[in-house]
Amino acid sequence: MADVPVSVVERANLRAFWAASTVSAFGSQVSLLALPLIALTVLDVAGWQLGVLAALQYLPTLLLSLHVGWAIDRWPLRGSLITANILSGVFVAAVPLLHLAGLLNLGVLCVIAFALGVSRLFLEIGNQSYAPMIFGQERLVGAASRINSGASLAETAGPGLAGLLIQVVQAPFAMLLDGLSFLVSAFFTATTKTLRTVTPVERPRRWVRAGFGILFGDPRLMTLAVTSACFNVCLRIAVVAFTVYAVRGIGLGPFALGVALAVGGVGATAGAVLAGPIARRIGTLQSISKGILLASVGMFLVPWGFGPVAGFVVACVGLLLQWFGLGVYNVHVIVYRQTAAPPEALGVVNACYKLISHGSIPIGALVGGVGSSVVGPRVTLIGAGLIAMVGALVAGARLARSRPPAGEPRDVTPAATSTSGQ
Repeated sequence: MADVPVSVVERANLRAFWAASTVSAFGSQVSLLALPLIALTVLDVAGWQLGVLAALQYLPTLLLSLHVGWAIDRWPLRGSLITANILSGVFVAAVPLLHLAGLLNLGVLCVIAFALGVSRLFLEIGNQSYAPMIFGQERLVGAASRINSGASLAETAGPGLAGLLIQVVQAPFAMLLDGLSFLVSAFFTATTKTLRTVTPVERPRRWVRAGFGILFGDPRLMTLAVTSACFNVCLRIAVVAFTVYAVRGIGLGPFALGVALAVGGVGATAGAVLAGPIARRIGTLQSISKGILLASVGMFLVPWGFGPVAGFVVACVGLLLQWFGLGVYNVHVIVYRQTAAPPEALGVVNACYKLISHGSIPIGALVGGVGSSVVGPRVTLIGAGLIAMVGALVAGARLARSRPPAGEPRDVTPAATSTSGQ
């Protein structure tokens, strides 16, 4: 690699990493739609049981984030990502096989959901820690925008295709496509080359203290972690409630539900692509503040349509705004975190940040499920949107008053870009 210009390696890494993340994201759109539909239509679960299933997918974030982050900083990172992709493929492929054998029930589906949550946690923390090892720091924003636009492209086209596939072959068998996508992602990840390595840490306790020290030492980083935590709880409430609302409230089939989610993907794609230009016009912090506020407003608008047609149209408008704002927010939050922490501490910072920002998601999923059963999915969605808007307004005020730890304000607004509520 010494004889190959760094820029050539970075371009090859970007193509491979983009392909790995985009293919996996396309496949995951199938499982994202298929797993709750299996629970609702095949197993006929109640709303609160759907909440339990969703909570188990995110319980590993609460229980294992620090352990996974420590492992990411200790183990060979590329090998860990490849292994996590392969295991994810195996877990997903188990669903249709168990369905064929007549062994699929809610308990088994919950076990698979938890296992997928563990492997997903490795992939999320690992990918965010791996990017600075395969791209130069000056290219991180462009790479993040490109990679997020690929994921957003999957969110745009994926749900509609997933809904059509589920409509044709049924939800359990559609998940085979997601299993295959993880294997393809493992292949592309194996073709990347690291530009730098980091010295592994030896003492987990000191490592954890260092990670939280970096977070608490940067007021903006801590504010972003708490903001993401608030929004992610509301988002998970909304995701669970919206599934019940769409299927049992306004009577959407798998394809129509997929199209509604695809409209949200259009917004996410536009947000990721326009994140750089928006930040150049209004600044990074304003982009973050206004992005999360717009996402919250969109969430609030989703359930205000009455009847199948109006319900579908209004939900599409709300999802479009929600995911556009989140697309802008995610790009800049990820890059800020990657540039705020030293390379050798990215694993622990990402893990500590993940614990704060995503650790309470299981509670959100349970609240979404119980709320859908007790007060109905529409009221639950409205409540989630209101709480999210209040949190976004408070976050905007705190970010406006905050300062980075080292004197001069840090601005990661890109000079140019090449084109996940993190």
